[in-house]
Amino acid sequence: MRGNLRQRTKGSWTITVDIGKDPVTGERQQRYETVHGNKGVAQDRMSELLTEIAKHGYVKTPKGLTVASYLEGWLNDYVAVNCAPKTIESYSGLVRKHIIPEIGKLPFDRFRNRAICRRCTAKRNSPD
Repeated sequence: MRGNLRQRTKGSWTITVDIGKDPVTGERQQRYETVHGNKGVAQDRMSELLTEIAKHGYVKTPKGLTVASYLEGWLNDYVAVNCAPKTIESYSGLVRKHIIPEIGKLPFDRFRNRAICRRCTAKRNSPD
């Protein structure tokens, strides 16, 4: 997989990543993403995208999907079928009490590991 980085304006970068060829038409397919910050931030994000595509292939996220709706689907479709009753209860409680109130409204396609780390650090350092 290959990627390209192009500066749009000061502090704004466009990442272009090849995601393979269309199996029907054979045409080259690309994913575009805009990143705000310095070049290092953009390079890190491009590296994340390339790694993600290399490991799992490219999966298009439906528009409008939030972290909350994704997690509810995960609880219902995966956890409820594959986990023990106590695990289901534990995961459901954690997701609904801690994760969804904190980051549930975030768009799923804009959700990154950095967002998780920042929220966890903030929660850990809060006086609650």
